[in-house]
Amino acid sequence: MDGMRRRIVLGLLACMLGALIVFACLRTSEPHDAPRGEAPAAAASASASASASASIARPAPAVPGSASAPTASSSTVVPAPKLSLKRTLRVVGTGWDTLAAALLANEGIDTAPGCAMWKAGLDVHVTPSSADKSVESALARGGEDKDGADIGVLPLPDFVAAYERMRALSPQIFFVTGWSRGREGLWSQRDSLLNVPAKGLTLGGSRNDASMFLALFTLDLAGVPAGSIAVPAADKQPVFFSGDRRDEAQAPGKLLLTTADAPRLVPLVAVAQAAFVEKHGDALGAWVKAWLQGQARIQSDAAEGARRIGAMQGAPEPLTLVRRLGEIAPASLYDNARATNLSGRSPVTLDQLFARTWKLWRASRVLTIPAPEAPPVLPGIIAGLVRSNPELAAPPVADPKVQPRGETAPVLLSYRIAKGKLDEPSLVAEAGLLAGIFERSGLRVAVFGGAGVDDVRTRKLIQATVDRFELPAGRLAVAKGVQGDAGSTLIEILSVP
Repeated sequence: MDGMRRRIVLGLLACMLGALIVFACLRTSEPHDAPRGEAPAAAASASASASASASIARPAPAVPGSASAPTASSSTVVPAPKLSLKRTLRVVGTGWDTLAAALLANEGIDTAPGCAMWKAGLDVHVTPSSADKSVESALARGGEDKDGADIGVLPLPDFVAAYERMRALSPQIFFVTGWSRGREGLWSQRDSLLNVPAKGLTLGGSRNDASMFLALFTLDLAGVPAGSIAVPAADKQPVFFSGDRRDEAQAPGKLLLTTADAPRLVPLVAVAQAAFVEKHGDALGAWVKAWLQGQARIQSDAAEGARRIGAMQGAPEPLTLVRRLGEIAPASLYDNARATNLSGRSPVTLDQLFARTWKLWRASRVLTIPAPEAPPVLPGIIAGLVRSNPELAAPPVADPKVQPRGETAPVLLSYRIAKGKLDEPSLVAEAGLLAGIFERSGLRVAVFGGAGVDDVRTRKLIQATVDRFELPAGRLAVAKGVQGDAGSTLIEILSVP
């Protein structure tokens, strides 16, 4: 009886187990809906956390009503890169036009959310100044001071003239922002720059700035040593007058030449203390990339850029800005690579221009000390950007409108180099430098022998210069019908329309 009962129980248990297995195999799971709002709340929390982290890493001031400012409903947030600088980067420059690219990349004096500087991970304050000494003073204070600056933007001649006072800061050029193109001029009571007497000349107008440098450089080529040029008495009219083109109404005489004739003579340079460049090179590289974006906006629509800047507090009228922007040629990353001579084949480099400027400033007693052992130029920022952004460093397409005129153009300047003053490699470098500075002009060259122009030596010099600096064919030609002492060299710079 007990055995029968056990068999019955075991059979029932086996049936129940089989039914359970069959039920489990045939069962389909029902989907479970989570309560609405939980996922968005979690996403909002994560977004808020990320936003808070970004704010701690790089605070960006909000600009009410800014069209580019991201809102709470934005679906895309651009993460700011982590840079070494954890405070405001302060920039000062000599004018609103000089800093136009930074102002547009910053969307104002202070960084606006969503702008190019903001996306680069920077919080920037831009201070346009009307005086070079303000730039000098701000750099001396440093960017941690609200009245100081980390970066100064000014013409190279102005920087060199102030270098003696700033040398304790070890200021270094790390970027070329542009080139003066007609801002400075040279006027004279004379009709031309040919056959200028070497002594007894006076120079009036601006002092110790880019316009005076243009005058000294031009007259030095014309055969007038900088040390022999005097400042005229207050009651006497100068033979030459240098100044900004805005001074044209009060300039005596005829306008002989501007930086539009020598478009690679006066670069506008960005300067920072060497210690800052070494410590915060990544932040400076990001600033340069954002600057190039602001510069592209000016090139695409200068009038719109001038209107946007003109709406900023303290800015000049847009019409004034448009005119001043037309007197600055933007410098691309390719121009910077050439200016720092990364290829080794550039005819005009910052090192050369610094040395030439120092020589003329010292001869005219603006500077009293010898030049530094090495020009204060740090190419590392540019070299890094060229390596990481080769597309930005591509050479421009040649513009047929800026090709030099032919061999029959009038002579603007005659530069005579005495026998033995320069050896052959130095002559090649000098001819290349002038071809680079006066890049729109044709040049005529003559090396004189015992019976006039030595055609063989002249053509050899021309070919060596063209090959050394990869100049276009026809930029240099043999001068005809000229006279000179045996062994001397003549380089004629021709006028441009």
